[in-house]
This record gives sequence, C-alpha cells and structure tokens, in this order.
Amino acid sequence: MAVSKQQQLALLVLIYVFLTDASANAQYNIKLAPALYIFGDSTVDGGNRLPPNGAYGMDLNSNVRPRWSNGLNIADFLANFLGLPLVPPYSNMSIAGGSTTGVNYGSAGCGILPQTGQLIRENGNCWSFDRQIVYFNRTVFDNLTTLFNNEDLIKHLRDSVFLISFGIKDYEFNYLRPTYNGSLAKLEPEVFAKYVLNELSFRLTILHGLGGGKFLVNNIWPMGCTHGDSCCNEKINQLVIPYNKKRVEEDEEEKEMFQV
Repeated sequence: MAVSKQQQLALLVLIYVFLTDASANAQYNIKLAPALYIFGDSTVDGGNRLPPNGAYGMDLNSNVRPRWSNGLNIADFLANFLGLPLVPPYSNMSIAGGSTTGVNYGSAGCGILPQTGQLIRENGNCWSFDRQIVYFNRTVFDNLTTLFNNEDLIKHLRDSVFLISFGIKDYEFNYLRPTYNGSLAKLEPEVFAKYVLNELSFRLTILHGLGGGKFLVNNIWPMGCTHGDSCCNEKINQLVIPYNKKRVEEDEEEKEMFQV
C-alpha cells in the first residue's frame, strides 16, 4: 500500500494537532472524560504482561512499567488527550484498586478470539478479551462500588471512554500465520472478518451491559507493512481490508443498539 506525500503530510498534521490538544488539556487540568478503561493487546498493554527485552520502555522513567514499545503507547497518549493521568495496569492492584480514572487490562499477544495468543508462554500467558472483561467486572463490583454510590457509579461508567484495541493477533495467529488447527485460515477474507467482528460485537455488548457507554474501537493497520521489510506485502494488506470496511458498518449498527 503506497502512501502519498499528501497522506504523510496529513498524518503529521493530525499528530501535531493531537499532541498540541493533549498538552493543553494536561496543562489546564481539563478532563474530557472521568476515566479510561483499556482493553487490548501489545498496542495498549500498560504493564500487565511485561516484555522480555529490557530495551522496551527505554525512553520511560523508572516509575512507569515497560510497554511493548520504547516509550508511551496509544493508550497513554489518549489518556493524556483526555486530561487523565497514565492509566494503571490491572496487575498493579495497589494502584489500580483505588483508581477512579481508569484501569488498563491490555495484554500483549492476545486478541478477540479466546484461543489467540494462548500458546504464548514467555513471561506468562496473555489475557484474552474474555478474561479482561472478567477483570473489569471485578473492578466494578470489588473496587468502584466502594468509591462511588450507585447513581454516581452509573454516571461514571456511562461517561468514561472504553478503548478497545484488538485484531492484529487474531489475524496473525488464526489467519495469516495460523498456529492452531488452521481451519479459520481456509475462510474467505470477508467471511473471516465477519466472524471476528461478530465475536467483537458480542463482547462489546457485554461491556455495554456492565455500564460502558462510550467505545473507541481500533482499525487494523496494514499488517503487510509491519515486519521490517523494505517493501509492503500487498497480498496481506488486502486480506485485512474487509475487517476495517465491515467494522465501519458494525459501528453504525452498534450506535443504534447502544443508543450512543
């Protein structure tokens, strides 16, 4: 997928505006949401499943748990944009247990489908989306109910942002480079995309039932351009496109269902 100079410039402008607004919100203590609840893979993991390579997180200070990047990840930047502090990982309950500004349940290597990433054993198993939802449920009933009365808790969850960043590992482990029985890899791209999105929609419905009202769900980036090769693999990029197209359609349906 070739990227034009105009697209590169537009992206740089978008990043500049995003970082400028984030800096202003932090400087003037402006909160755009009461909390940020984070579910996902390595793109948002804030220290739940620590990376094996000590070089990860090298640009962070010693008070911040390593991410699967040199510095802050997209969840951290979103928290900053919302005027919130960095969101504590669920694994650090000494902080997460008393947090009223959100919790990060992200776990590197996992995905929407329960089997995704479950063969990974290095540095502990990753947490599937299902397990992350279980942990969120515990947060609500074990922690937040002690910090809010019922009416305030309902409003807190309704106004909070729920960031969902999954899909990359579902494609990698089940479709592009299957590590399981391989049956899903035989599906047509549109059929596999619909299957994964149905699983995603089911879990979003659960989170909505637990009080969530504002959802921010990622697209999958061009996966044929992510392995350090000098050229992108357009065949892989084309296989992922149906997911992003269908997800936009799902967004419209969920807006009506959730009455957002």
